[in-house]
Amino acid sequence: MSHVDALSRNPVEIDFGCLLVRTIDTKWIATVQKDDSELKRIVDILNDSTSGDIVDIRNNFLIKRGLLYRKTDDGERWVVPKGVRFQLLKANHDDIGHFSFDKTFAKVKESYWFPKMKRFIQKYVKSCLECAHAKVPAGKKAGELHTIEKIDCPFHTLHIDHLGPFVRSSSKNSYLLLIIDAFTKFIILIPVKSTKTVYSIRAMKNYFNRSKDNSDSDMDESDDAQLDAHEIRKSNEVI
Repeated sequence: MSHVDALSRNPVEIDFGCLLVRTIDTKWIATVQKDDSELKRIVDILNDSTSGDIVDIRNNFLIKRGLLYRKTDDGERWVVPKGVRFQLLKANHDDIGHFSFDKTFAKVKESYWFPKMKRFIQKYVKSCLECAHAKVPAGKKAGELHTIEKIDCPFHTLHIDHLGPFVRSSSKNSYLLLIIDAFTKFIILIPVKSTKTVYSIRAMKNYFNRSKDNSDSDMDESDDAQLDAHEIRKSNEVI
């Protein structure tokens, strides 16, 4: 039985592969389509033989096996209602590995359609926090770090940087100005429109003006004068 002993000492490794298969629930598609008022209007027009004057809808949409499809150059695609578009993107971006916009768009375009779909997917991928965190920044690399002496005094030394870009707010702000006090580690976040110096100076001026007695602050002073008053100086050190 020596051959049996040899086999037991040298087991054959089996490579177990895992194939993820995503199935599409057609009943779910039909349900969410019927719950959408705009898609229901299109379905009613397609089912009404007397509404032949609405040529655009009949040329671009069709009903097959109870589902509403959009006719495209690449074939027929399921029409996605507004209420489930974020859910669709989560399933085709977040849940399968956070692929790039091109791959996510290609994946969704294989089976689905809705108005301004490309723009919607671009904004979704651009707003994905996990993608933004993992993205390697392009362009010129940051300079070497040089330590500076820290004074044991609140707001003597400030670390200033920008976060973003984020999705533009209703106030047209796309970035956050980050200010950290080196001594207390107190953090200040101020929304700004861009990383330009003029917006940063204005944001700091407004913040520090609010921090002191309004009666003592002169809002008519220039940006440079305000920075001088608050002893804010530009440093060439990379902190």
